Amino acid sequence: MECSSDVADILSHICTIHGHLPTGSRISMPLAYWANCRMFSELEQLAIKHNVTMTLYVDDLTFSGNHVNPLFKSITRQIIERHGHQMHPTKTKLYRGKEPKLVTGIVIKDEIVFVRNEQRMKLVSDITCWKSIKDIPNAINMQITLTLLGRLYALSSIDPKFKDRARTIKANTQK
Repeated sequence: MECSSDVADILSHICTIHGHLPTGSRISMPLAYWANCRMFSELEQLAIKHNVTMTLYVDDLTFSGNHVNPLFKSITRQIIERHGHQMHPTKTKLYRGKEPKLVTGIVIKDEIVFVRNEQRMKLVSDITCWKSIKDIPNAINMQITLTLLGRLYALSSIDPKFKDRARTIKANTQK
């Protein structure tokens, strides 16, 4: 971020807890990006050079296109390692053209985005728990309801029908 060392030191104390990034906080995503922006820029240049699409969500990278192959993966790995990181061994995958692709909590098949079955199963579990408390006074503020609504709103960014489900849950929960 090109600030003086004293300012950087102050910022590091403001933005961390015991010297660590607070996972899930509002500051963790921007810091993760800015801490790695040079690496992301280098990877983007590689993608452009090979006519490959690069997408980034916090620290999840996805490369798509006809030129993504084992050699491209190897060069990507070298760049990532040169910047002090490692590619996750079980999350790093090459998919064939028509094969469904798992990408950061979604499935892409035939260029259509779907909610992963894993998320649907969590949703079913959340709804089952919610049904047991929905008629209790102030159930709208209980953690079970808040978790369910949070999951529904997150899924609605993939499939808008989940927003309607969230409205139904809110309408059928004791205030």
